[in-house]
Amino acid sequence: MIENSKIFVLSFLAVFSLSFFANILYSRAGDFFWASQMSEAPAGFFIADISETFQGKKIANKDCSLSAQSAVAVFVNQDGGSKIVFEKNACERRPIASLSKLMSAVIANEFYQPTDEIKVSRKAVSQEESFGQLSVGEKFTVSNLLLMALNESSNDAAYALTAPMGIDGFIGLMNLKTQELELASTYFYNPHGLEPNGDSQEINYSTAYEMAQLAKYILEKPRLLEIMGWHSAPVYFADGRFHHNALNTNLLLAENERVMAGKTGFAEQAGECLLVISRSYLEDSYYINVVLGSKDRFGDMRKVIECYN
Repeated sequence: MIENSKIFVLSFLAVFSLSFFANILYSRAGDFFWASQMSEAPAGFFIADISETFQGKKIANKDCSLSAQSAVAVFVNQDGGSKIVFEKNACERRPIASLSKLMSAVIANEFYQPTDEIKVSRKAVSQEESFGQLSVGEKFTVSNLLLMALNESSNDAAYALTAPMGIDGFIGLMNLKTQELELASTYFYNPHGLEPNGDSQEINYSTAYEMAQLAKYILEKPRLLEIMGWHSAPVYFADGRFHHNALNTNLLLAENERVMAGKTGFAEQAGECLLVISRSYLEDSYYINVVLGSKDRFGDMRKVIECYN
């Protein structure tokens, strides 16, 4: 009797083990298949569980249609793992306008000290500009130039950041960083995202998915995240005198408490662009949301956050 019981128990454990490992292999195979499909030929439109409760929030029966040509929402957990919860042409190459300044900020953050002083050149001031109002010969710290470049999207400030190493060296580092981060569909011709006049094809480009990957990297850069999250902040000359008050172009910061950082962009070919990092309802977890080629970037981003976050 005891012998028969042993045989039964051993048989049960064997079957249970085989079933357990089979389920793991199936799950891992599914993850591998999805990752390979996204890298080779992503679906044009994907929604994760929108008819069910997702992360404890009911999102059915919402208008989740977007005007954006491409978009993505990526969930990043507390361990740094990530999962796409929504995508629309997420791996389609598109001009990215001032989202380019995110990479400029990464390079400046990694190669300069916050207190380094930079003199504004005539070339920097000559950049097409709506903000900042910098003048030739003025001196600012790297921190203040980053504030202007990220919050009010100053093209003058973004170009001024290239001065210590020269424009070619700075852009070279931007593109080397894309290789380090394995952003194969991203390339930069300038530090600010301005589109050239005429027939030149030298336009900074990326994909919604790769912009999300860059933002995931920026999650590890608390100084940049802090700057990108300020609604407004005073800008000072290097000698401490007040210059002006920088206002963040990301309107969602003021209307949604879950939005913690972001960057806007707009140009004729790029259309309206927006990247937003929002807090998840789970502790130390985030969503990275990107819309490119939009006709209403804030309206589209509201839908992404409401429907898929």
